[in-house]
Amino acid sequence: MKVNKFTFLKKLTSTGKKIIRSIVVLVLLSALLAGARYAVFLTFPPGVGKTSKIVDFKEGYSLKRIAGELERSGVISSERLFIIYARINGAEGRIKAGAYLLNDGMTPHFILHKLLTGDVYIRRFAVPEGYSIYQLAEMLQRRGFFSSKSF
Repeated sequence: MKVNKFTFLKKLTSTGKKIIRSIVVLVLLSALLAGARYAVFLTFPPGVGKTSKIVDFKEGYSLKRIAGELERSGVISSERLFIIYARINGAEGRIKAGAYLLNDGMTPHFILHKLLTGDVYIRRFAVPEGYSIYQLAEMLQRRGFFSSKSF
């Protein structure tokens, strides 16, 4: 005797069938909306590039921490979607430490590329001849590089 896998569907009332159809449609619609949200995240940056931030990642930062800092700084619109995107692209554990100059007009693809290639923000300065280490620390603090105490 051949057993049909869907014999339970024949026994359902029309109301039961409508409920199952509604659930299937709801699940498909949810998947479609999630896919659309992901596509929008990848395609459209959160801003137009007017807001630039220097974001500094130390050695050993987790992908979650990096994505959280990017979202807090306004460079990406979703920490969770960035983590998914980075994991799909095999970036977990491969992001280079450093200070990055990022803006809200960059796509997640461009940001991830910068983080993977180590395209860090380089701040150049000239040391006047004859400056002591203390004068140098004071000068760098005035210019916003870091505090003289950490020097």
